[in-house]
Parts: sequence; C-alpha cells; structure tokens
Amino acid sequence: MEKKINLSKMLCAIAILMAGSLSAHANGVNESVYNTANTPRMDAYTIELDADVEEGTEEFTYNVVLNWISSLDMASGENVPQTYTVYIVDEYGYNELAVTDQTTFIYTVPQYEHSYTLSYIVCGQYSDGEQDLVTWSNTDAVIIPGWNDFLALYLDHYESDFVRDVELNYYRNFLTLSNLDEVNGLTTDDVNNGENIFTLYRFDCDCPEVLIPVAQLWLNNYYNGVKYTIDYLPENQQYRPNYNIDLVTQGILPVNNGVIDFSSLTLVDQFAADVSENQHPNRYGYVLMLYDNEKSTNIVEVPVMKVDATIDGFYTQQEVMADIDAALIPGVKNANVEMYLQNLPEIYYYELERGNNCIPQDIISRLQRRTDGTFMEMNYSLPDYGMVVEPGFINRYDNNAVTGEFGEFMSYLPTVWTFCMERVDHHENSYGGPILKTGVALVEASVNGVVDLSTSWMDENGEKCAIFNPIMSIATEMPDYASVEYEPYMFRVWRKCNSIRNYTLDPYGHRVNDTEAPRENFTLIAEVMGHDTHIQLGSEEGEELAFGATVDSKDDGISFLVRFYYKKVNATRDNADDKPMYYVVEDEVAWNNIVVAITPGDVNGDGYITVSDVTLLIDYLLSGNSNYYDPMADVNCDGVISVADVTALIDMLLSGN
Repeated sequence: MEKKINLSKMLCAIAILMAGSLSAHANGVNESVYNTANTPRMDAYTIELDADVEEGTEEFTYNVVLNWISSLDMASGENVPQTYTVYIVDEYGYNELAVTDQTTFIYTVPQYEHSYTLSYIVCGQYSDGEQDLVTWSNTDAVIIPGWNDFLALYLDHYESDFVRDVELNYYRNFLTLSNLDEVNGLTTDDVNNGENIFTLYRFDCDCPEVLIPVAQLWLNNYYNGVKYTIDYLPENQQYRPNYNIDLVTQGILPVNNGVIDFSSLTLVDQFAADVSENQHPNRYGYVLMLYDNEKSTNIVEVPVMKVDATIDGFYTQQEVMADIDAALIPGVKNANVEMYLQNLPEIYYYELERGNNCIPQDIISRLQRRTDGTFMEMNYSLPDYGMVVEPGFINRYDNNAVTGEFGEFMSYLPTVWTFCMERVDHHENSYGGPILKTGVALVEASVNGVVDLSTSWMDENGEKCAIFNPIMSIATEMPDYASVEYEPYMFRVWRKCNSIRNYTLDPYGHRVNDTEAPRENFTLIAEVMGHDTHIQLGSEEGEELAFGATVDSKDDGISFLVRFYYKKVNATRDNADDKPMYYVVEDEVAWNNIVVAITPGDVNGDGYITVSDVTLLIDYLLSGNSNYYDPMADVNCDGVISVADVTALIDMLLSGN
C-alpha cells in the first residue's frame, strides 16, 4: 500500500530542521539545508543542485552528472513523490532536457578545441491532489575542457549597482583561474618558453566579434613559485566614484610538481554601462588569451538583467475619433506604465519608482517574486493600480499622473533586484532601465482676417451681417524629454458664438450670434490628420473657414477652440482596441482681431464705387429706416445717412475719383 505523506507534518519537520541547522551554523558548523543561493525564499520547499563533469567512455566526450536533493526528502527521511524537470540555461533561456522522478541525471556532451561552460537548473513539483508546490533549484555550471586549453576561467561572482542620477549600471565581475587538471595545466616550462602574457577580454555576447581588453596578466618564474603582475587598463574600465576596492595586482603563485596553482589569483573587471538608451547587452562574456591569441581559456558569461518599460497616453483611438463635440478632458494624462522584464528565478523583486518633475525616487510598485514564479505585491499601491496581467511585464495604471502647465512632467524608473547565484558569494545586485518622462504639451492659436462686404445682408435685428475670412495660425510644442515618446496625431477646430441675441443663419446655413451654449454645441469647422507642429488655416480669400456674422462681430462673443491630439510613438501592444495611446491639449482664442476695410461710398462692398452704390443708397433712404447706419454709406462721414451722402457720392462719380 502506498504511504501518503502528511504535508503539514513535513513542513513542521522542515522548520525544526532549519532551526537546528541555524543553531549549528551559529556554532561554526554549516549544516543548513536551506539553500541560500536560491533567493528569495518564500516557502520551505527547496532543491540543492550540484553539477559535475567526468570523462566519457568515448573519445572527445564528457559526461555531465547532475545530482540534487529536495528538502522534502531530507525532512521526511524518505523519497517523497516529486517530478523534476531538468533545464540547460543558455542564451535562448531555459531549454528542457528531461523530466524524471529521480534525483540524478547524466548525459554526454562533446569535447571541442577550447573549453566551454554549461549551466543547469532544476524545477521540482510535489502534488498530492490537495497541495501543489513548485520550486526552482540554484543554478550550477560545469566547464567542459577543450583539448587545446591550458586553463579554465571561472566566474567567481558578479556585482552590479544602479545609480539613477547618472543612469548608469556599474558592474564588478570577479574571475578566477584554474588548471584543467594536474597534468594538462600551465607549468613553469610554459612560462620559461615565453608564453607568459595573458589578456583578459570583455565582449558583448550579442556582438562577440568585438573584444575589449580590460587587463593583462604577466607571469615570471620566481624562486619556488611564479610571480604574477596584473595591469588593469583604465581606458576600458570605469570605476564608481567614492567606491573603493583593494585590487591585488601582484603576488606569488605556488607550484606543485611544476604545475602552477592559480587558486589565489582573482581578476576584477569594473565598468559602467549607460542605460538611458538601453543599449547594453543581456550578457557580457570574458575570455583569457595568451599573447599569440592561439591559445585561450573557455568563455565565461555574466548575466545582466536588462530592464525596459513604456508609457502610454490617456485616451483610446476610438475615443479620439469620436471626440467631434470636444467632450474629452484635456491637459490630463493617465500614465499607463508597462515594465518588461526577464522572467528569471534569480530576480528578487521588481520595482517602479515615480518622480514629479524630478528624478524618480518614490516607490509606487514593488512586486516580490515567489519561488513558484508568482508575485506578491508589497505595500506601495496607489488608486487605480494595475496588477501583473501577463508573465513578463507589470502593468501600472497611474491615474491623473500629469497635469498642469506646459513643461511639467512625470518620470518613471523601472528597476530590478537580483541575487547572484554563482559558485561562491551571493551579492544583491540592482539594475535600472531608462528613465521615462511624459509631460504636458502646449498648443497656441491666433486668428485674424478680413470682412468681405461684397455679400452682406441685414439680420432680423436690422444689423448688417457679412462674410468673415479668418486666417488661423496654430503652433504646438512638446517638451524635449517627451517628444521622443509622443507625436502630433490630429487637430480639430471648432467655432462658437456666445451672443445674447437670437441667432441668424449665414448663407452657408450656419448658426451665428448663437445664445450661450455648452461646449458640445461648438461647430466643428476643421479636422486635419498629420504630424505638423505649425499650421495655418484659411486665407484672405476665405474659402476654407469663411462664416457669416455681424460686421461688429467682435462683440458677439465668437471664439475658436483648437485641439491637438498626441499619439504615443510606437505604442506597445498597439493592436489592443482599448489601449490608452492618446492625450489632448487645447487652446481657445477669441475672434477679436478683425480687419474691416471701410471705403465710404462702396455701399454694396464690392470694392468699387459705381452707380449701383448710388441706387442702393437711395433705396436705404426711401425705406424709411431711421435706425439704419452703415459706415460705407456715410460718404461725407458726418455720422448720419442722409440726402447729403447721395449728393457726395454722385460728386465722387462725376469727379472720376
């Protein structure tokens, strides 16, 4: 009969075992089964992985031997039913090698001219029908010796520290050397033969053809040992200010049976990478070459947590296209921040910081990773918070993040904290992404024009109306820090008149001299798509924006509403219908700068003084309208329309003027 494991008792046993091991550790004996390399630890289910290599049975082959132990087995003293998935970790991620219920996995790999490194990780899963625990082991690596290699290069540990003020990731990578074995190692004879100058190269794993020398290692025989000197090349390194480390640049290496012992030698590479453009690689590589570049060590890779994020705007495309009544709220931006990450087990937590017109420094989101791959939110939430919605990115919705005057902005900074999972030391590492800024844009409009009196009419109030030909100049501006994120998408222009008089219709059927009305009753008169930031509408001919109003229309409360809609450049996940990608800025300008060309005697406003003007003037006088006054008909400019004006107009015609 299969024995059923009591998970609750097992976890209690683990807790007791952990307490005992911690006590033993305090007494100087490290017997803890708690895997400190696999952090963060959110539960008591752990797996310790050990990778080793041995010669294969066939020539030019090696066997990789993976052994691991589960804390569930250790706590219960028996084999708890678990399923393990073995992965090899490479530039493509985690590639599955096998699924097994055993705690040992062996497979054969080829040997090449130069040695190379292989990394592994194991995922364990325990399920009893009620409980479902999943955990990842630490990563462990082996070096497959090359038949022409003298030495093996190891990554001892790596450190990184992000400095937001200068947007730099500072790296410190520690590398050690070892002979491949006691027979095929570097000997004092090799030093005597002149093969004593080594160069340590760093390279971008995404572009491995470019090797950057960072240090030179000099070896010379010295009594019963070998003296070494390390020359670091400062032109290819960058040290963090006010952060000192004692670099050992000289020493004596012991010799055993003529083979040099490199265990006391450590090479350190310190440099910085600019993250503002996010151009640094996902991994850095190292190789140590002899002076002739024909003999080298294996290649060692150092992982980098490359962090990226995007900010989307406020409104959807559907809302923008439907905004023909100017109902959207302008000048406010809801920042929808998507933070993209490498979904790796060594990531401790993801953090998003925010700043108001400054470098981001206020934490608004922190998600800590559990060992089962899920996330636990720390207490940094704000209203309208968006949780992790897909593996690989955090969606953070920051309501009304950007408001105010032109030039104000909100900045966001994505960062990641990890723990080094290499062979010896485990250091907290931080990595930052580009600081994202999104701000308030500016749009300004000015309008002027002339009155065309060639077509005029009297409204029901007895006031003369005419066709106006506005010329509108519009300019929009986005601050430099935000112009890389947003671009002009479309603009619209509305016209409105807030006169207290009853409205009339112009020859085009438009309402003029309208009563006070809400914004949605503005009349849309122009809509232009494009990315121009300086635009002029209308002309002196007035074909595009011509409208009718009283000649003295500056007192009628006519105004123009101008809106620019900005679009997120290369918006992420642009195919989503409800994706916020747009926001709005606007300006309203009054129609108060009008050029009215008054020519006394040109009664009909056609630009000429003819007999038609005399006839029209006589008709006005015969109509008996004593309230009528038109500056065009006041030929003698005495402020009164009378027979004297008819006489003056006839004299003008007879004089030929």
